Amino acid sequence: MKFNHLCPTVTLSLALAAVCSANVVFAEPKYKADVPSSILTPNEVKTRLGTLRFKDGAPDAETVKLAYDNLDFMRGVQAFLDGIPAASVYAMCKGFEGAGVDSQAYGIWEALMDARSLLLTPNSSTIYVTHCFDLKDGPVVLEASPGLLGPLDDAYFRHIIDVGLTGPDKGKGGKYLLVPPGYEGKLPEEGYFIVHSPTYTIWQLSRAFVKDG
Repeated sequence: MKFNHLCPTVTLSLALAAVCSANVVFAEPKYKADVPSSILTPNEVKTRLGTLRFKDGAPDAETVKLAYDNLDFMRGVQAFLDGIPAASVYAMCKGFEGAGVDSQAYGIWEALMDARSLLLTPNSSTIYVTHCFDLKDGPVVLEASPGLLGPLDDAYFRHIIDVGLTGPDKGKGGKYLLVPPGYEGKLPEEGYFIVHSPTYTIWQLSRAFVKDG
């Protein structure tokens, strides 16, 4: 009997609470950010990959796949570009080897170059000297003649040191001791220009200059 007597009271209380809550106006949050619509993530973005779709700023499954496929493609292109210098040095040394210029010989253009010389930027008034060093068996000595001019590059076409006029011998000639990566043997304290190479392959291209004609 008491339960039946209380029911109207409870019902009335709930009704009043509902009416009161319906009339409540909540204040705007004090620190609510007024985010410009121009920087919100749109629902769709047209790109060269296709249409990217988002919901509340989150990409859908197809958009995620497109993005990852594009990342894979870009990294593949970057790997190709990064490999061009190493592939160039390797192919060049193999080309010299095929012409009889192995790691124990030098290639010398004594008769100068002309249009038949398949090199990018040679000139026809310079004697060129080239060689590919192989340091896998240990350090190698390069004895430079006076008056040379040119660099030593590693297997990635990165400059290591100049030999000759712009190098430490200042055009007077000298001995360069080419040291492979990770070499822990004893090195001479004098008599050589010590060159530590980051790779086992070193490519030399030097110019010699014609005197009196």
